[in-house]
Amino acid sequence: MDKTYIDNDCKIFTGKEAESRLSFDNDTPYLSYKGVTAVPEKRWNRAQNFEFKTWMILNPNSKDDRNMAHKRAFNDYECLKNENLPRVIELGCGPFTNLRVFPDLGFTKIDLLDPLINTYLSHRNCTYANKALFNKPVTLHEMPVESFRVEEPYDLVIIINVLSHCMDANKALEVTYNAVRKGGYIVFHECSSRIENIPNFYDAGHPIRLSESYLREFMSQFRTVYITETPMIGDDINKTCFYFIGQK
Repeated sequence: MDKTYIDNDCKIFTGKEAESRLSFDNDTPYLSYKGVTAVPEKRWNRAQNFEFKTWMILNPNSKDDRNMAHKRAFNDYECLKNENLPRVIELGCGPFTNLRVFPDLGFTKIDLLDPLINTYLSHRNCTYANKALFNKPVTLHEMPVESFRVEEPYDLVIIINVLSHCMDANKALEVTYNAVRKGGYIVFHECSSRIENIPNFYDAGHPIRLSESYLREFMSQFRTVYITETPMIGDDINKTCFYFIGQK
């Protein structure tokens, strides 16, 4: 693959310029046979600054973060439409949430979690700026997924395009698994990476890069309700994108 370097200001460099930058700034120190499963806090803070710039500075008028595209890939969440799932949390909700495009599945307790959630409240198109969704109050949690303490498991846990932004995928997935009650559902999306290509690709905003086997191992803990696997077009580091709904 061509060498690629994406800096803190979302600028993309390729070819010799990327090669030069990769020679002194890359994620190979954190690489294992499973991919990059965890990074130091300093590296993660860089990714959070990237997210802040993306939504609060570079895209202040945006209204969607591929939420509608994810919905289509999940077949409009059709397989959940007959379920009653009153307790729901979206982990890594961003400024717009994926939850907003779900059918109302009898939600009575709605929680949203994101490290930048209080910052996103001031985004002009934040969908929960009034601290409500589906005309119901929401509880906001300003923290990384890894720091969340589950007091009572949820009927539905949504974690879409989040792992690549985390500091520690192992801890994040442990929290995610524990957040789903027995018999509850997880809606999960992530893309795998070709491990051999990680040294040639640096993305300031996405420190975590996981192997396909790593993602499949996590999903295997649930009964498959829905799954589709698609190649990631235009980014050769990514191998397969999983859209998965499972029941615990």
